[in-house]
Formats: sequence, structure tokens, C-alpha cells
Amino acid sequence: MELNGYRPRNNMLIKDKKELFSYIDSDFEHWNVTENIEVEKRNLEVKIQDKDFTFKDVFKEDQWLTQTEIIEFVKNSKIEYIHLFLTKSNNTLFVVDVFEDGGELLVRVHEFSVGSVWFGESLSRVVVAEQKPKIIDIGTKTPSNLETSNLWTKKQDLLDILRNPRGKLLAIDMDGTICEGEFWGGEDPKPKQDFIDKMWKWYKRGAHIIIYTARQPIYYPETHAWLIKYKVPFHGITMLMKPGASCYIDDKALNIEDL
Repeated sequence: MELNGYRPRNNMLIKDKKELFSYIDSDFEHWNVTENIEVEKRNLEVKIQDKDFTFKDVFKEDQWLTQTEIIEFVKNSKIEYIHLFLTKSNNTLFVVDVFEDGGELLVRVHEFSVGSVWFGESLSRVVVAEQKPKIIDIGTKTPSNLETSNLWTKKQDLLDILRNPRGKLLAIDMDGTICEGEFWGGEDPKPKQDFIDKMWKWYKRGAHIIIYTARQPIYYPETHAWLIKYKVPFHGITMLMKPGASCYIDDKALNIEDL
């Protein structure tokens, strides 16, 4: 089965489609699955899975779908079985799960890295693209004044939070933000002292700081010890999960060079 190609609009998010889904998983917000990139039109294909599988068995990591592609597919298809879609948000892969119950559509989201086994007897449909996504370079387009204004407003709102962070939850990335480079286990990365000094300002102004990192949980003791050693202010650490927050600071959300 194929869905005719189209050019998605990048203003459609699954978490906002209450007119389409009677239930929307709160983890769309919790994991910040809120990025929708504009790509060139392409065809989608449905594959029936009649054998047990994991997400890594059935999806190619470089052939993810935009949320708009998923929404348009669901709108134009009859959903009788579980349909699974690979998507990407803030450089993290997720699997969207759409299914029908009592004539209504429900949508959930799962972390792609989780190795759960899905049973073939459910005959799940895996929806994939025939081609890799070709991202449209927005630098070659002339955005409307409204689009430009909205982007500027969003950035300004985040900066306003940092100017008055009392009672706000700041989620701050570890590697490349608080310390230099990437962590592969065993080494002692160099701290970014200028950024740590900024963290102390937010901490003293009443911010609640959570460190989030893609490091494996086995490195929790080393990560905690490193933060203590270099006197980094924080209230908690999450590993392999992006928490819900008022503001995200990393090289893909609010960049440290913006601060």
C-alpha cells in the first residue's frame, strides 16, 4: 500500500491533534516529542508483521517520518490494526503507535531504544518511507513575517525563563554542554567552567536543575561523582530519558552560545 506523495507542513504536531485522536499519550509532552521538520514529498509503504519483532528489526534509523506525514497517513487510512511509525524529535528516535478502540483512534509513543518484543499474532502494520527524508533547507525559503516573529518569540520566551528562573525546571544536557566532548566511559572530561558559573546563577535564583544525558545507566555513579567533583549545581539526574521541563539547554534546543 502506498500513500501519494505530498509536501508536509511543519506546523502539525501529534500532541495537538485532539480532533483526530481520542487519547494522546502524555509522553509526547514528557519526552518533548515536539519537533516537526519539513521534508520533500515521498511515498509511504505499509508492511504487515506476522512474526515477533523489535523496533530495530523493522525500522531503518535513517528513514524516519515527520509527524505531519504520520498525521496525514492516519487521516487518509482505515486503521484496523496497530500501526507503527518511526519519527525523530530533537535528534532522538521514537516510535508512534496508532490503534483503534471502539471506533476511536488512540496514539502512544515509545522510545526507539527500548528492546520490547511485539508479537506477530497481532499483525501490526509498520509504516515506512520508500526514501530517506530529504529535509527542505528553510534557508532557501523566505518565511513570512509571522513565522519569523513566532520563532523569535519562542527563543525570547526561553531566555526570559533564564532571566527569572525561580520555580522553573531547567533540563540541561551533560556532554558537550556542561563538559567537553562526549563520554565513552572511564575518562574524566574537562568541565566548561563558564557554563557551570551560569548554572550557579540560575540555581541561586530558584531554578530546579535536572541533568539529562544519553549515557548508559551503568555510568550513573561516575556521572554523579563528576558533577560533585566539579561543583556543578543540580537537583537530579536522568539517563536515557529527556524529562519534561520549562527549558532545555543543549546543542539542539537552546544552545549555550545563545545564553
